[in-house]
Amino acid sequence: MKKVIIKTIETCGGTYIYDRNTHTVIPVDRESFEEFRAYEQGKTDQEHCPALQRFCDMGILEENVVEEIRHPDTDFLEHYAKCRVRQVVLQVTQQCNLRCAYCAYSGNYFTREHCDKKMTFETAKKAIDYAISHSSEIGEMCFSFYGGEPLLEIGLIRECVSYIKKCMGERKYTFTMTTNGTLLTPSVVKFLSENQFTVHISLDGPKEEHDQNRKFRTGKGSFDTIMKNIAVIKEQDYEFWKNLGFMITLNPKVDLKKITEFFDHTELIPKHAVQYHEVEETNLKNQEWVHYQNAFRLNRKYMYLKALMYLAGMLEEKQVDQMFRTTCVMKQKFFDGLKKGRYMRKSVHHGGPCIPGMRKIFVSVDGTFYPCEKVVENESAFSIGNVDEGLCIPKMEPILNLGRLTEKQCINCPALQNCEICVARIEGGDKESFVTAEKKLEICQKSRQTFVNELYEYCVINECQKENKDRKEEKRAVPEPEQPFQAEELPHYGMEKLEIPVLVVLGQGEQCSKAATFARACEFIRTKGYQVLGIGVDPAVCNAGNRKLPDFFLDQAEGFEKKVLNLNKYVKELCDRENPDIVVVEIPGGMFPVSEKEHFHFGELLAVVSRALDVDAAIFNLYYNVCKMDAERRDAYLAYMKESCMGKYQFPVDFFCVSPHYMKLDPETRKADYLCFDEDSVVLKNTEKQAQLVCLWEDSQDFEKEMDKLLERLEENTEVV
Repeated sequence: MKKVIIKTIETCGGTYIYDRNTHTVIPVDRESFEEFRAYEQGKTDQEHCPALQRFCDMGILEENVVEEIRHPDTDFLEHYAKCRVRQVVLQVTQQCNLRCAYCAYSGNYFTREHCDKKMTFETAKKAIDYAISHSSEIGEMCFSFYGGEPLLEIGLIRECVSYIKKCMGERKYTFTMTTNGTLLTPSVVKFLSENQFTVHISLDGPKEEHDQNRKFRTGKGSFDTIMKNIAVIKEQDYEFWKNLGFMITLNPKVDLKKITEFFDHTELIPKHAVQYHEVEETNLKNQEWVHYQNAFRLNRKYMYLKALMYLAGMLEEKQVDQMFRTTCVMKQKFFDGLKKGRYMRKSVHHGGPCIPGMRKIFVSVDGTFYPCEKVVENESAFSIGNVDEGLCIPKMEPILNLGRLTEKQCINCPALQNCEICVARIEGGDKESFVTAEKKLEICQKSRQTFVNELYEYCVINECQKENKDRKEEKRAVPEPEQPFQAEELPHYGMEKLEIPVLVVLGQGEQCSKAATFARACEFIRTKGYQVLGIGVDPAVCNAGNRKLPDFFLDQAEGFEKKVLNLNKYVKELCDRENPDIVVVEIPGGMFPVSEKEHFHFGELLAVVSRALDVDAAIFNLYYNVCKMDAERRDAYLAYMKESCMGKYQFPVDFFCVSPHYMKLDPETRKADYLCFDEDSVVLKNTEKQAQLVCLWEDSQDFEKEMDKLLERLEENTEVV
């Protein structure tokens, strides 16, 4: 009888099992969990495990379906090699102008050392020709330049780029490079920018941390040179600077807190995620290099915990250290995979190995092909071809099917679906060939434990998310007593960004029925199941579950800046208290003062709201006069109003509503003496709606259609609604 492959997980908040067949986590009760654990530990068999029998009978679990370890792409290797080469990485030199202690070519690793070897254009040309001629099914190719320090061979790189552009013609392609940053002169930057290179700079943090290891041959640190170059790049080509990436290598002696503060707060570093890795352990001659100090480990655990708390909804993204934001993306991808599930087949392979030669071909200075730049350059063990003979299928197949070495263990391993072991992680030494089952099994335990840890994180984060959701529901159900609004003298730096969308209702003037549109909008959104925080002006409307805007904001004697700061604080506190899905605000006044009898705040409160809140959508109310215009003039007027709202206040107008109120203007002064109902237009008809984007608020069908489109846009562009 075949085994059922499971892994039991117990957290403070629950008990679970991981089912390998479906790659899903299943919550179970305590009694069933204890029975599953006994089975997992070999204390009982399947026939004597009631919980296992019950879950199998219900079809939730089933016996192991895996019969062999074999990569599903094995039979397609030859086809892929002919037409699916995606990326070629050219090792243009093995020399470098720095002597970084942890570098793969520093002499501290087996089979790699700095030397004066460099690639010829003839070799590069052969590699480029081979990659292009074997990529017919690839939409966009990537050409990368690697070292040593690749910019030592900038002349060769220029030749290669020119040749690639000539060969590729109209096909899509990209260029990438990782550099130590010391040779980024203005002329080099101009060349890289003109050819749209994606560039990553190796930078290990502030000067005292970076210069510990990244030194010139003379022993002088490289930090000052790199930062000077970055400053020149920012001045010379801001767009190129903005897209720079940074690679951090964390060695055991660094102060991790100083490094994170440097990347989070240094103005010369673009504010996007950086990538980091610790000193590579595989094939390291002296393992003392990876003995990290306690202070480093504690700081790293703290930063890692903040990343997990963000995923659990307990922290905001800005509270996660920049160098750990990539970790959040990778974790979320793993968690999403567990939610979706993934069924096993009879013939499978663990996920570590890339398809050699397809994901990329690493071409050494002498023209030898390797699966990637991370593997040891041991030709007998890892070479998959060369520029003269092309890819070699018999050499690619064993690398792709690395799992066959440990087939018996893999078939019954709970971590099979998430194992990431590949040949780049196999310990080597200086032997001719070292890809053995024994070497692979040496790292299996660590790989399994990493997977189990991620299962625990997934379960705990789900528990936290559920608890946060329950707490919010309780908070909505039992709100705290609200204190009356009282304006304060607030610091200008106290503004807070709302994390939920804001819809405003504004108009031409005071009497163009904004209150009615505001009430209808709030009512409609609530019918869609959303929690609405409505803030209006008319007390009668505000009794219907909406709030009245405090009189302070209508007081002409109060200062503009004070209104901005207090409105931001007022809305933010209401959001924290009520947890709405959307904020809807009616703005008093209008765009232009067409009547001396209307209130003073034309334009002022629009500017207050614009400064205090990030507005995501707007509905604009018009007097009925607009329906009396001819079509051409009306369309031009509506376009002008939309442009004015966006240009002056950053209010994106989604649609217009037409009021039944008609503004009667004096023909000479163009001022309005009074408001009236137009004699011919008290009853509004669909046939009178000629202008695009006009919606009559009395017409439920038109209003609801426009509101549906507005909400659909918000759903696409915001995370909350």
